[in-house]
Amino acid sequence: MSQRRDLIELIEQHLNMLADTFLNNINDFFFTEKELHAYFYHLSVLSGAFRHRGHYLVHTEYPSPFKCSYKDDSPYINHEPVDSKKQRSHIDCVLINPMFIDWLLDNRLSIKPLIGIGDKRFDLYINDFYDTYAKFNRATGEAILLYAVEFKFLRHSYAGSKYPAKGIRQDIAKLRLLREFGTRMPYNINFVSRTKTVIFVGERTQRAGEKIRRQLEAYDSEEYVMITRQP
Repeated sequence: MSQRRDLIELIEQHLNMLADTFLNNINDFFFTEKELHAYFYHLSVLSGAFRHRGHYLVHTEYPSPFKCSYKDDSPYINHEPVDSKKQRSHIDCVLINPMFIDWLLDNRLSIKPLIGIGDKRFDLYINDFYDTYAKFNRATGEAILLYAVEFKFLRHSYAGSKYPAKGIRQDIAKLRLLREFGTRMPYNINFVSRTKTVIFVGERTQRAGEKIRRQLEAYDSEEYVMITRQP
């Protein structure tokens, strides 16, 4: 348990380090949201703590284990059937549970459920993945992922705050669905232990940031954090 707890704490330390870098440099130190992702990933590589049995535990653009569709209003995201023509989503950054890697390797199982992508059409392999996830859950009492993070960067001014607010709510809803989708299935999958949406607000978007902050007050504070630069 201590290894997993240490890894989770290290991810949270890196989120704090990213926030400090954002706040303690000039407003244009980061140009894009992708640069925030890259810097966070860079911190994980520098730490040297996330290698495990030939695998790396931190990954970006990780495919969601479900198909979904986005909505303009609540609930902002819908879980779609596996044979739907809708697409899967992706998670900005995840921390894989090293115990899942151990369990797959020790039982000489395919690592495809770890990668999240099979060789066939989604609806032809995903139920096998669900079965693997559920067996791991039952055998260990552990989740597949230890952490999942979404980033949002409000850098430029907007004509209105509807677009960024909707995007943030969709990200929060996506991570909530990642936590909860397995409980709606016969497998009762525990897919992720912790999630966080991290919102970076630049100096040019103070007004939109404050409006979004008020709109998010109804959400659980554990689901998101806002990092706001002051002019």
